[in-house]
Amino acid sequence: LSNCALIESSLGNYYMAKLFVDVALKYLRQGIGYNSSKKLTNTLSELASTANINLNDEDISEQTNRMLQIRPYIQILSNAAIIYEKAGFWNDAVLCIKESIKISEEINEPYSLNYNNLATLYLSQSKVKESLAYFEKAISICKTEYEKNELWFNYALALWLSNSNQCVEVAAQASKYITESIANNFSFLSQDEKYNYYEHFEQYLPFLNLMFYENKGQNQYGYIYNNILTTKGLLLRTANGVKNTILSSGNENAINDYNRMILLRQQMTNERDSIQLIKLREESEKLDKRLSRSAAEYGAFIKSNNVKWQDICKTLKDDEIAIEFYNIPIIYKNDTIQKIGGEPRYCAVFLKRGFNNPQIIPLCKESELEELDFEDLYNSHITYKLIWEPIKSALAGINTIYFSADRKLHQIGIEYALLPNNNRIDEKYNIYRELLTANLWQI
Repeated sequence: LSNCALIESSLGNYYMAKLFVDVALKYLRQGIGYNSSKKLTNTLSELASTANINLNDEDISEQTNRMLQIRPYIQILSNAAIIYEKAGFWNDAVLCIKESIKISEEINEPYSLNYNNLATLYLSQSKVKESLAYFEKAISICKTEYEKNELWFNYALALWLSNSNQCVEVAAQASKYITESIANNFSFLSQDEKYNYYEHFEQYLPFLNLMFYENKGQNQYGYIYNNILTTKGLLLRTANGVKNTILSSGNENAINDYNRMILLRQQMTNERDSIQLIKLREESEKLDKRLSRSAAEYGAFIKSNNVKWQDICKTLKDDEIAIEFYNIPIIYKNDTIQKIGGEPRYCAVFLKRGFNNPQIIPLCKESELEELDFEDLYNSHITYKLIWEPIKSALAGINTIYFSADRKLHQIGIEYALLPNNNRIDEKYNIYRELLTANLWQI
């Protein structure tokens, strides 16, 4: 019943999911639920005592928990809380997750994500202050890398919503955990695992960047630049890095495995037999992981994922500038994540040799670019005014510009913008478009 509830919930049938989980919990609580577990534990203790059997309460409790499957019951309660929240039954969700926490504590197996889930429930109802204590408890007992990534981000978000000065410190720690996780693990994942990982964490570092920028502390701008280097074009860069490393390795077996993997993926797009499709996918995944986890061959690629803004500074000459064009939205902050709104806005996050920190200059709203047609973009001065004129002072004494685009700027040749004197900007500067300015470290 619980699994049926999860399936219905994933399909968006929240009220049907609630019906299933209502019945599941009813049976659990009447039959093999928490109360029955306690009663049976007490009964077994009394019987053991009467029969002069030497069993302590801890032994009895452990056996009872195993018999009545308390751990699955805890998980069902956690799942029920998620389903109730999606169905709009917030109070029921809170009761379930609190019951789950209570039972897990009593069997001495507290689970950090249960506290996280309770905290996010409070956060969703504007109960920001109530959420903080549960986030702190979750962080104090978290164990895995995934838990750290998830919990530190959520805690930073709650602090940001509460206007706490502690937000920046926690956001910095969250950035550290997430960037290290991506740098050390991402290239070892299979293609499907990469997509799933990226889809989950895609907005985490950009949102942390927003927190740093809103704080207006220039000493935090290094985190913004490093987070950009980590996330921008991540899937494409990883795929290209793996491909280039294999094909240039001279390892015939690795090259054959790579070509075989590509062939399998092509076959999968046309395969209609579901059984055969599963076989093709399994073989492709096996090859993908074998290639991705060859640490010796991917050493240079992994190292490139650890490039920091200071490394780029050192590669620049005195007359060069590196610019990451990046969306830091104009935010309309409210007191819950559901009510936060914003408008995409481009900023120039740039470096010069000798900088103590990256600098950021806001440019224009994305909506201003979307209003322009081809004639406006290339045969008027508007592109220059929106993108280049705001950073005119930063370009003083510069001869070479390295830049990386973002969002709509990938579709616009800003390096050909018309200057006020009707020359093109690429006639005034040596200007190079990069997938990422971290590439300068490899030049």
